[in-house]
Amino acid sequence: MVMMALCAALALSSCKKNRYTPEEEDKIVPFGFTAVSQTAMVKSGDVDLLSNYYSDFGVWGIARNEDLEQPYILWSRNILEEVNQVEGTNEYIPEGAAYWLYGYKYNFIAIAPYQSAGVVVDSDDVMTVTLDLSGKYDEAEDDVEEDIYKYESSKYGFDVMAAVAETDVIGSQKPSSQALTFYHMMAKVCVAFEFKDDITGNEIPGNVKSMRICNIDSEGKYSISHSTTQNVPNVQTLPFSSDENVKPKQEEITLAPLDGHTTMNMNILPQNIADCVMYLEFEVTKEDQTKIEADNYMLALSAMPVLEYEANQWYNWKLIITPRAVYFAEPTVQPWVDGAQIPPVDIK
Repeated sequence: MVMMALCAALALSSCKKNRYTPEEEDKIVPFGFTAVSQTAMVKSGDVDLLSNYYSDFGVWGIARNEDLEQPYILWSRNILEEVNQVEGTNEYIPEGAAYWLYGYKYNFIAIAPYQSAGVVVDSDDVMTVTLDLSGKYDEAEDDVEEDIYKYESSKYGFDVMAAVAETDVIGSQKPSSQALTFYHMMAKVCVAFEFKDDITGNEIPGNVKSMRICNIDSEGKYSISHSTTQNVPNVQTLPFSSDENVKPKQEEITLAPLDGHTTMNMNILPQNIADCVMYLEFEVTKEDQTKIEADNYMLALSAMPVLEYEANQWYNWKLIITPRAVYFAEPTVQPWVDGAQIPPVDIK
């Protein structure tokens, strides 16, 4: 009898230690976000926070459970939810609450800033955005940042960024927040000049007063989706459909060298630049001290070796200016994060 009572007590103790507690799995936990930029702007490797650019973004999210037919749409099926930064932190909280649920796998697509695009999201987790930057360049303040690779002039440093993220199936331990890494949806162009005598080939004094580029598309349609690389967005340029009867709006960009800086940079939408035309205003002094000035010197960008400009790429142009002609050297193309590490090129 004593042995039977002891066995019963041990059995009860064992059951108590391993009992099912559904509240651990079913506990509803709201979530927020943390957000960084893909580009490390400082050589020390410090994280470049999204808040260095924007204090908000728009997000779309969906959660699926393999045992359930209907997914959990976190906010709206085809409208972005506004997400705002908690002042003084790297925490971002959506306007409407959404929750981590046990047994669900989550997918997110985000774009910054929140007011940057008209957005449609379909059932295949593809966000279609129409970006219209008409007037954006004019609205921005024309100021100079300390870091030449951040925004030399915010007037032409307007940027649109995108992020995607997907989770594993959520278990009983709910995440505290969802991390997002934002990649550039635009292409960055860095222009440097070199002045040479067309007879000796030696460097000679010169000065570019302004550079004007016409027919830059300021409107475009793009899709944002998950790529084969985890949490890296896939950005594709889409044509305007024939029934939309829309011709992309075009912008004229005028750049002038900034005090203390020796390059001209601008961000443009992904596009084909074959129809773009550049006009230069410059002066150059020949070795015999003869000064030559040019106003509205035209260069057709169709002569460039690279015409298709893609999202999140950094394009380095080098223009050789001589007393008789101007021509492009072979441009270099690399991911934005790598391009930002190239030292500035002096304008001679």
